[in-house]
Amino acid sequence: MKFKSLLRQIALGILVLIPGIFSSCDSIREDLKECRLFVQFKYDYNMLSTDAFHTQVDKVDLYVFDGEGKFLFMKSEAGTPLTTGNYRMELLLPMGQYKLLAWAGVHDSYEVTNLEPGVSTYTELELKLKRESSLVVDKHLEPLWYGELADVDFTGIDNTTATINLIKNTNTIRFVFENQGATNFDVNDYTYELTESNGYMGHYNALKTDDVLSY
Repeated sequence: MKFKSLLRQIALGILVLIPGIFSSCDSIREDLKECRLFVQFKYDYNMLSTDAFHTQVDKVDLYVFDGEGKFLFMKSEAGTPLTTGNYRMELLLPMGQYKLLAWAGVHDSYEVTNLEPGVSTYTELELKLKRESSLVVDKHLEPLWYGELADVDFTGIDNTTATINLIKNTNTIRFVFENQGATNFDVNDYTYELTESNGYMGHYNALKTDDVLSY
């Protein structure tokens, strides 16, 4: 009786195990999808402390590096897919260690280093604000965000989601002119500018030596 009971328990264990095997993305069955690494983006480092990624970010560029820092590829997404509130970028990668760096909001105002897969490293990734020879920046700049994950361990056993927290690099500064009784007050009679050497950033979002720009 004990032997029959043992066989019954083994059989039940196999029946319980089989559904798990065939539902796993890591199954050896060829008709099942491989496990994926997904990346979601979050921007809650703001005045409201709420995630504003889906309402403010209109484009994101993700740079993928291997565990040694060699560049693998860049993947971009823009527009409507980012506005859903549950966007995740899907990456097809083998198991391993990875570094992920993201610039969000990069449009015509900025230029980013062109990296060569398998050759370039993450330390070569840089972003620079485009400027004229006069060093005067007199146009509206698109909002810019940065985020990174220095150590992502993808086991390939299950679908994995990694979250990149974005920080905003750009700010809007407004000049307010108040007439305190002067006659013939005209805001156009005033000249104002901001000067700073802050238009050149390295791979970890640190400022690099740059020209003094006038905004």
